[in-house]
This record gives sequence, structure tokens and C-alpha cells, in this order.
Amino acid sequence: MRDYKQELEELRQGNCAELVVNREEFLTFREVWLKEEDRNAFVGEASLNGQITYRYKK
Repeated sequence: MRDYKQELEELRQGNCAELVVNREEFLTFREVWLKEEDRNAFVGEASLNGQITYRYKK
């Protein structure tokens, strides 16, 4: 299972440019994302087949 908390932290710090979440993973990701204080800084862009690409905006 993916460590979304760690992946969000890497995105926040600029260690990666984006985080891709598939439809099947979304509910698990959402539980972690909702606990982040700066969750509004994570901007998601939906693609076909339910894939979402998140980027961090400072």
C-alpha cells in the first residue's frame, strides 16, 4: 500500500512535481489528504478514467 502522507510531504517540499492517484486509490488517498492543514494547496486535475494528478501551489 502506498504511503500517501509521505508522498504529500515530498510534493509539498518540491521533491517531486506531481502525485498521480488512480480511481481505485482515491478514497484511501482522500482520508490522508483531508487531515492535511494545507490541503487546499494541493490542486488536483482530473483526467480520463478517474485519474487525478495533484500539484502543490505555494
